[in-house]
Amino acid sequence: MRREVAIKPPLWKTRANRLKSAQLKGRPALAMWVTMPWPPLLEILGAYGLDVAFIDLEHASFGLDVAQNMIVAAEHAGVTPLVRPAAIDPAEISKILDAGAHGIIFPLVNDAADAQLARRSLRYPPEGVRAWGGSHTRHAMWQGTSAVTALRATTDEAKGVYSTAYVEKAAADVVSLFLVETVRGVENIDAILDAGAPDLVCFGWGDFSVEVRFDLAACEAAATRVYEACRRRGIGVSISVGQSGPTRFYPGCYLVVGIDSLILSTALGETLAAAREGIAARPAK
Repeated sequence: MRREVAIKPPLWKTRANRLKSAQLKGRPALAMWVTMPWPPLLEILGAYGLDVAFIDLEHASFGLDVAQNMIVAAEHAGVTPLVRPAAIDPAEISKILDAGAHGIIFPLVNDAADAQLARRSLRYPPEGVRAWGGSHTRHAMWQGTSAVTALRATTDEAKGVYSTAYVEKAAADVVSLFLVETVRGVENIDAILDAGAPDLVCFGWGDFSVEVRFDLAACEAAATRVYEACRRRGIGVSISVGQSGPTRFYPGCYLVVGIDSLILSTALGETLAAAREGIAARPAK
């Protein structure tokens, strides 16, 4: 008879979420969009105390293989990695979660049907449609055994991921963030929030501004509508440095400090400008 083997404690039981920890402490979590495929960047962000990295797979050129390395770097640095896929695709979302992402940033949530699909993609059956990867995923840290062996086990420890405890922790740990970035999405914001029950929401200034032909007043009105709908339900929204529209913090909100590529571009521009000024100020020989 095969001996039941249990690893104590399995790593999936000890996984921490810095974003949720910050929210429980009543302070806004600090987040940054990450678009550059360089894992050491996540270590630098962790060293400076960033809470959350929004890893972008919608507009960046790299894929999930690179994103997984970034997820690993983020976890080791104490940064919570959330990943934005290109669409609300349950198959792709399952792969991202199996790779170890702590949450999903859902793009283009436009109506209640989108919101329901997003919510179900984060849950295992029968509540949802998340594919079951079992023990052979990074999310489970490859700790466990086959389904047949686990189901024959007589203790919860030996059952491993084939347990209610694993399913419940997976659901409790994952973060759901909805991007509301279209006119239709803003019009349906109440139905979206009620149907999808996201943890967080972000109003997409860029996408929305294109649709309304860069009308600032329309953008501000839309941002306010999303903000107020979220605040009534206690759902945190993003507050960006220097943004227009509502910026008053309430419990659950988070602060977006910028986009890595733009921060780097600005810093390089300022550094080069200072260097040129220094050269120009040197006396001629």
